[in-house]
Amino acid sequence: MSWYRQIKTLYSSTYVLMIYIIWTMLTCTFLANEVSFNLYLITLFNVFLMEYLYDKEYKKHITLSVPIIIGAVILWVMYYDLYKAVLNYLFFITSIIAVYKEEPNQINYYEYKQKWISGAYLMVGVALFILIFSSPLLEKMFRVLVMYLILVVINLRESLRYSYNIRSKHSKYINLGIIGFMVIIFQEHTYKMFSTITRAIYGGITYVLNIIFNIIITIVSYPIAYGAELLGKLFAIRAMKAKSVFEGFDKLKIPAELLFQQDTYRDEASIAYVAILLKIFLAAAILIIIVRSLSALVKVEKREEGYVEFKEKLINKKKNKEGIFQKLKKTIFRKRGNLREEILYSYSEFEKVTEKVEIFKPYMTASQLKNVTKIKVDNVDKLDEMTDIYNKAKFSRGELKDENLETVKRAVQNIKSQL
Repeated sequence: MSWYRQIKTLYSSTYVLMIYIIWTMLTCTFLANEVSFNLYLITLFNVFLMEYLYDKEYKKHITLSVPIIIGAVILWVMYYDLYKAVLNYLFFITSIIAVYKEEPNQINYYEYKQKWISGAYLMVGVALFILIFSSPLLEKMFRVLVMYLILVVINLRESLRYSYNIRSKHSKYINLGIIGFMVIIFQEHTYKMFSTITRAIYGGITYVLNIIFNIIITIVSYPIAYGAELLGKLFAIRAMKAKSVFEGFDKLKIPAELLFQQDTYRDEASIAYVAILLKIFLAAAILIIIVRSLSALVKVEKREEGYVEFKEKLINKKKNKEGIFQKLKKTIFRKRGNLREEILYSYSEFEKVTEKVEIFKPYMTASQLKNVTKIKVDNVDKLDEMTDIYNKAKFSRGELKDENLETVKRAVQNIKSQL
């Protein structure tokens, strides 16, 4: 299966699921329908069949009629009630026709994003309306709503990568895993099995965490108990001193009320103890933040497909500060080269700008840098042309024109203004 067809398949799965959720919530509430997860799987299977026939360039009536007829037979066998069979067959036909109309359209991340957001708003509105009439229905549909969110995220990620020609070698297996997970979620017996396994794993994790917490509490309890005993002794001494003071005042016949003429009573010693404890915690928190910040600045390790890059960021920042005058010197007193050299120099400015915001990496080709930059900025005017001109100036001896240099400069300025 081609990369294009994989993404279209993901799109179809998400689109049909969106229609299924809205259809099920409305018909189950107002038309006495029943929740059937198999209905979605059967519809999706026939949608895939329709897409296969479409790719083979069969005529329109064949592409549509074959899955529609197969679906009619399956639903007739599946539902003993003619009313429910006809009602759900309307959903089936609607899904087939809706996806068929989307087939000629190319993959577009921004259109997909708008459609999924609109669908989410519509589902939330329907769900709030249904909540008044049938809250148990929403409980049944909860796993389907979660599945929809997962599909939307995967769909947007893959369509964005396709739009900018950034393909991951693992995406194919992830997509297959999502389809398998979908089958598990929508089949009742596999879903129960999945829930049992999930609960067992959760119970095991909880058991292990409880053991760890008990060990930590046991270890910490000794210094806490010692501290509490020490504080008890300190307060006992203070109580004895206070008692002797009051006895002294009694002998002098001074009323105790005169000792508390202030509106509030401040225990300065206790406040001092609390202040010390707060200072200790605050100092520890600041120390942790400083250590982590320094470790992140001194060494950053990034792994991308087996490539490991180490950067000394503190050193780089120092170099940037010391290189201001050198940069001005190179800019003002730089010796102008020929047209090819000027194009390469202008493109190097583009690399420097993108490197500052951690887009450009030394191992990147011009095409890779172009694709990643497209994800980071909105306006990519002249970016493709600049990359082609750079490759031509760098790797060939083809004729270059002054317009090429101007194109590169405009593209660099455009990216620089956005970054």
